[in-house]
Amino acid sequence: MHMLLDLKIRRYSDAVSGAFFAISALLAGAFVPSSAAAQTGEPIKIGYSMALTGGLAPNGKSALLAQKIWEEDVNARGGLLGRLVKLVYYDDQTNPATVPGIYTKLLDIDKVDLIIGGYGTNLLESAMPIAMQRRKVFIGLIGTAVNSTFNYVNYFSMIPTGPDPKPSYTKSFLDLAVRQNPKPKTVAIVAADAGHGLYTAEGARENVKAAGLTVVYDRRYPSATTDLVPVVRAIAETNPDLVIVCSYPPRLGRHGAGGQRGRLQAENDRWCHGRPAEHGDQGSARSPAQRLDKFRLLAAGSEDAVRRRGRLDEKIPSACGGRGR
Repeated sequence: MHMLLDLKIRRYSDAVSGAFFAISALLAGAFVPSSAAAQTGEPIKIGYSMALTGGLAPNGKSALLAQKIWEEDVNARGGLLGRLVKLVYYDDQTNPATVPGIYTKLLDIDKVDLIIGGYGTNLLESAMPIAMQRRKVFIGLIGTAVNSTFNYVNYFSMIPTGPDPKPSYTKSFLDLAVRQNPKPKTVAIVAADAGHGLYTAEGARENVKAAGLTVVYDRRYPSATTDLVPVVRAIAETNPDLVIVCSYPPRLGRHGAGGQRGRLQAENDRWCHGRPAEHGDQGSARSPAQRLDKFRLLAAGSEDAVRRRGRLDEKIPSACGGRGR
């Protein structure tokens, strides 16, 4: 059993979801007697939800593609434990409310042999009570600190954030930020009000405290929010040196966010997460103060931003101006 597990992990080390399913299917063998099950000719059924529409659809679709490739490859080799493998999945629409019903159907109607997690923290959290109630082994795909509240002994996580995931998202960012000259002193933290956003914000607070910075803004916004301009304006009022956004894709229609939120995200990517100048984006070589000035213009409203665009050499309150308070 251990040799087969090691072999599968090595073979699919470059295909994350492939390794994930290999481990899952081998675990299924611990619960299904292989000799008796093989005689029935029925496949090993692995059930799960997946975000095929909504905010996490790009991630979910790529994960499903890898999983289907694994299914085809394994079955071409004769299956596992003498049985073919069949994936049974349903679109959770990036909506945690759909998840409990999906897993109940998988277990009670589809009679799957094994359940595994969908994609992402918020969706995995919604499936955990079902897994715990039915005492099922459950493996999560890219879920941040999902088991920190459940403490379920049969939950396993597949995510590259290490044994302490909450602070892992912001540690390197803050380690780099405090080495800048002048050193930042204040920080704003904003988080989506659910799962991943809350966990990463909790980790951000730990890192901010360890770095000796002062938090001047720490708020949540409802996860379904698509217009974040009021949030941006509220942050700009506090004049922080650093901004940490612990966001999560909302449940969107098939056409995605679009409109104002999309433009806001593009501006945020350029001015708050500026890339090194050698990447060819001269605007991203601006100082943190200049990026926050642009951030402030955006928060003031689109007309004002257009009116003053390209005139950042004017006397605009500096991002460093509030340090005396």
